[in-house]
Amino acid sequence: MLKTLTFAAVFMISGTAAFAVSDEIVESFPIAGSVPYGLAYDGSYFYITEYVDQAVLVVDPSNGTILNTLPLNPAPPAYTFLVGVAYDGTSLRIVTTGANKRLYQVNPANGDVLSWVNLPEPFFGADGNPTGATWDGTYVYISNNTEGHTYVGAVDPTTGDLHGDYWVSYAKRPDGIAYTQHDGSDYLFNVGNMDAWTYLYDTDGTLYGGEEFKLNVPGTSWGGGLTFAGTDTDLWMFSSFMGTLYHLSIDWSGDEFVNIKPASFGQIKSLYR
Repeated sequence: MLKTLTFAAVFMISGTAAFAVSDEIVESFPIAGSVPYGLAYDGSYFYITEYVDQAVLVVDPSNGTILNTLPLNPAPPAYTFLVGVAYDGTSLRIVTTGANKRLYQVNPANGDVLSWVNLPEPFFGADGNPTGATWDGTYVYISNNTEGHTYVGAVDPTTGDLHGDYWVSYAKRPDGIAYTQHDGSDYLFNVGNMDAWTYLYDTDGTLYGGEEFKLNVPGTSWGGGLTFAGTDTDLWMFSSFMGTLYHLSIDWSGDEFVNIKPASFGQIKSLYR
């Protein structure tokens, strides 16, 4: 049934909305993997998980060259897919989904599996679909992007236990997640893989209201990895959809402008059917 629309709804909504964070692409490199996905940085190299091949790509941050490919040894069970990855100072912490929803500890030198733990709820079970991962020095923060179950939470990598409460992410199907500190405060950047809008949280789940921004990465899907490399202004994103590694410069005092385009009367009617 078509609802009554006001005449004013047909016209463009004018004006802009300003937010406190913005980003611009500095450089980008194509990554020739099979189905590369998650992204981590150890201070020297990027590590990109291979979703299907159960391996990790070692990537030169200066030019995107793949320096090595590290199959996980022993390999995870069949139909286990590698998604988010974080570097904890000595090891890679790799999140898996599919047949097994686990957090693996992996030697970044050779791909050897050092240990693993099962993920807790809400990342495990029927509604679990873990994707992004990041490290804050103590815990691995993981995003879950099942529709209707879009969460972020901290996991103890030694026990697999959930630390504190998980929270609902405002990101539309939250995917890549990255930790940094800015002006003495903790920040988690969490991008939605459906629209690239990125929301900023404290590590206790508090939303930094008014600081959300749209990730300046092309495409129609934004699944993949997110990590800071170097400083709190150097955000990197691997877009699995584009097969490209992007270096983004973060402006913490910038304005993110949202352009609202005109819509036809037919488009508006379709929204109300």
